[in-house]
Amino acid sequence: MAPVISLVSAFVLSLLLVPLARRLSFRLGKIAQPRQDRWHRQATAQLGGVGIFAAFVGALLLSLLALTWLPHDGWLGQLWLPRWGVLLGAILAFLLGLVDDFKRLSPPAKLVGQILIAAVMVFLGYTSNFFSPRIANEILAQLPNILLTFFWLVGITNAINLLDNMDGLAGGISLITAGILSYFFWRSGDLGLLTISFAFLGSLAGFLVFNFPPASIFMGDSGSLFLGFTLALLAIARQPQASNVFAVLGVPTLLFLLPILDTTLVTFTRLLRGQSPAQGGRDHTSHRLIAFGLSERQAVLVMYGVALFSGVLAITLESIQYWFSLVLVPLAVVSLALLTAYLGGLKVVS
Repeated sequence: MAPVISLVSAFVLSLLLVPLARRLSFRLGKIAQPRQDRWHRQATAQLGGVGIFAAFVGALLLSLLALTWLPHDGWLGQLWLPRWGVLLGAILAFLLGLVDDFKRLSPPAKLVGQILIAAVMVFLGYTSNFFSPRIANEILAQLPNILLTFFWLVGITNAINLLDNMDGLAGGISLITAGILSYFFWRSGDLGLLTISFAFLGSLAGFLVFNFPPASIFMGDSGSLFLGFTLALLAIARQPQASNVFAVLGVPTLLFLLPILDTTLVTFTRLLRGQSPAQGGRDHTSHRLIAFGLSERQAVLVMYGVALFSGVLAITLESIQYWFSLVLVPLAVVSLALLTAYLGGLKVVS
């Protein structure tokens, strides 16, 4: 019952709160003006992340309130108490993005903030379990997993942030990823994480009503950092059912394969041009699809399709034999990497 309440209430709240965030953006002057290195063509409100986050938190509070009035057979504490760390990480990421929306932090300052938030999550016990070194010293044994967790949380957060380069793109890809993660939580019976992911899912769905091209509001860094860090943290918090270590890393990689490849493409092509990877530009995968001849909506829908395809492969990976996964994952990664490399050859910037 709690997951359904969080999903429905998050969607309704998002439909109500995102327009309020748009009005707040214009009142505070937080408007994204058209620029040569940006894609939009008109002044657009940029505090959509405030509406997403408010709907997310409001839905979780409503579901918790409903549980106090519904019979729960003693599992109320089991549902919420172990999950407060995920909520803390989501809140800290949102606050960091909100500060950036108002103060325009430098890329190094944002990176330091993300590392500090990741450190808090590691301290609370959210780490990858990919490596299993047989070392007596517990700290040394967990060091590879800790380093991988830092790289994962910070990397995915920035990948989603960079993916926010076209109307409806980052929100839609995040929605698909949250949906696949929700399926994993439902299948494993993890009601706590399912409730959180459903609240995340509903708030994003409501936001996309206003963000799908042509967008009337952007999510801003308060939205993109919140989305990226929360999704990365949910993937870390998930307890894989697969029995082989290849799937333990392969499933989250497939879930975030599109933002990973897009970030890799943008980083390398900008470095080759002598530009900073952190600066804005019209050289992302989505822009290259338009240079290929697609309309803006068609490009976004194609990216949705790729993300959904990767998500279905992630689901398949946990239900097949180890030897099949050795073939499936490299084939999928190489195929999409070749497509990205081909798009990277299209001239979209001078």
